[in-house]
Amino acid sequence: MKRTCLYALLAALAVFCVLFCFGSQSASDVFLAAAAFPFYPIGAGLRALSLASPLGNGAALAIYVALGLFPAFALLDRIARRVFRLEDCLLGVLSIVLLDVLYLMANPSRLRALFPLIPATQGSEALMQAICGGLVWTILIGYGILRLLRLFSQSTQERLYTCLEWFLSALAALFVLMAAGSCLGGFLHSIRALQEGNSGDPSGIGMSCFFLLLRFVTQALPWVLDIVTVFYLLKLIQVRKSDPYSAQLNQCAGRLSHWCVLSLSLTLCADIAYQLLQFFFLPRLRDVDSTISIPVPSICFVLLILLFTRILEENTSLKNDNDLFI
Repeated sequence: MKRTCLYALLAALAVFCVLFCFGSQSASDVFLAAAAFPFYPIGAGLRALSLASPLGNGAALAIYVALGLFPAFALLDRIARRVFRLEDCLLGVLSIVLLDVLYLMANPSRLRALFPLIPATQGSEALMQAICGGLVWTILIGYGILRLLRLFSQSTQERLYTCLEWFLSALAALFVLMAAGSCLGGFLHSIRALQEGNSGDPSGIGMSCFFLLLRFVTQALPWVLDIVTVFYLLKLIQVRKSDPYSAQLNQCAGRLSHWCVLSLSLTLCADIAYQLLQFFFLPRLRDVDSTISIPVPSICFVLLILLFTRILEENTSLKNDNDLFI
């Protein structure tokens, strides 16, 4: 994927997440809507088409069967082409689950009957839809990961680098979702909860809102820094593909190493500064963050990248030493 195209896609994803968070009532709404998408809109569309006319009912049935059996057709195609692998069995499971989920999405009464112990509240139906949609996404993502693992284990070095570039691009999209989706949604939900909890006495909540903003910044900062790390790593991979032992590779690896150290330092220092400021302003705060926030996934990701760059630098140095010896 070209760098400009990746930038455009990530920017569009960030804008979408921001607009969605501001249009949503809470952070949980974001998660529930994402888990049920696109199965709930498809089910609602099939229901509307089915109730329109007898012809529409037949069309809805045909679309329902085609969508539900598509994974099964893909499984049969792989069997016919003799490229079947053990993980392809999940396609059959996915087809069965997809048929059931689409049917439940198109029939809300059957969906509610499936969860008799969940009380009928305003958000209960969205929760039921998210559970069903999340099951489909779990199988689909699991199948994709298993296919990627097999692809990585059987790929040549060039193809492996290409797969790694796509994987890093997907990671960058995930980091955007975490920063502009999860963190921003949690921040807006906290602001609304603070305003509702102090509706009788709204004066003096400005400092609390400011610290909620600081909390959002400290939570989103590691994900933003990880996105920049991905960009550095993609540049390093491009140089590695063109010339595995060039001086430019050493320069890119050095810059990436320095950036990893800097990003880890910024992440930890930002969290320490936030905790210290919150402690000093405790008497003026109406919302206090009592959790110890350590961005473990972000730290592990950066440490792995740092280790990878060190190995590249050592391999390049070893190659240069061997050339001098020869």
